[in-house]
Amino acid sequence: MKAGVSIVICAYNAAKRLPCTLGHIAEQQVREGIDWELILVDNASTDNTAQLAREEWSKYNSSASFRIVYQPIPGLSNAREMGFATAQYDYIIMCDDDNWLKEDYVEIAFDVMQQNPRCAVLGGMGIFVYETTPPSWLAAYSLYAGGPQAPQSGKVATNRLYGAGSILRKSAYYAVYEAGFRSLLADRMAAQLTSGGDHELCYGLALAGYEIRYDKRLQFQHFITSDRLSWQYYQRYIKESAKCFEVLEPYKILLETNSSNRFTFYRKLGRSFFYHVKRYIPLWWRYQSMDKKSEEGKITQVQCIILKTRIKSYFSSFGALQENFSHVVALRKKLNRKIHPKKNTMSF
Repeated sequence: MKAGVSIVICAYNAAKRLPCTLGHIAEQQVREGIDWELILVDNASTDNTAQLAREEWSKYNSSASFRIVYQPIPGLSNAREMGFATAQYDYIIMCDDDNWLKEDYVEIAFDVMQQNPRCAVLGGMGIFVYETTPPSWLAAYSLYAGGPQAPQSGKVATNRLYGAGSILRKSAYYAVYEAGFRSLLADRMAAQLTSGGDHELCYGLALAGYEIRYDKRLQFQHFITSDRLSWQYYQRYIKESAKCFEVLEPYKILLETNSSNRFTFYRKLGRSFFYHVKRYIPLWWRYQSMDKKSEEGKITQVQCIILKTRIKSYFSSFGALQENFSHVVALRKKLNRKIHPKKNTMSF
């Protein structure tokens, strides 16, 4: 796979957001000798996303080539797969249509990936930029992709990163894909707010023995539009995003325990359930005596909603959790057999 950087933007009805995003990409300071390109995946947009992007990019004198491809099947995961297949370079920056990359992003991404050949995904730090002043409760307890992803630069102990701004090693992705990895999560689809595909991808690569890393020098601004700042939108985001739990939790447990034993899985799942219950009960009790309209009241309500949604998921998704654990165990065996044929790290 040729060393270089492919920036992939997956866009759905992004005509209003793209000008600033493309402008920041055009301002990249990339030294001579680093090949790079820009790919826009139009994911079944119903506005003039593709036309606007083409017109906007023509305003700049960038050394990067620019291509637009169309993915008629809705879903961020589907759009990303097309972007990955189109990319001609090994290092793919997953740039959302509202991510404004700092001018040294491409160069740092290239250097870090070159220096760490076992790194499959590299994450940066998103810095929130709000279209309008955010409510105090959201600024204090945001669930959007932003902020540090680890205490320091290096390997990420949790084996997961948010997808925005992340750099994927294409050769590693296709190694696990050819070994049998398939995303069970469609991720964001049109106006739906489901998510988790980025974490699933990290977990799948970690199962194969690749490193997930973070570098605080990689910085980008994450533009949050005013429509994402309402209380109603935030509650919907929490509830729809919770659907990924039944897929991600089995990955997490297997990576943490390194065991395919069912008893170990149930024990870990039970401990996680009681951990969330122990957090929820005193928090809910305190909330009853709070001023519901105060900043503290709103923040506490958000925490209660998140915990309550998670607790419900243990019951509503119990069958799916068991099924998906079997899937993840089988996947790891495939990865060990096809990627590391002389090594089997599974314990029983």
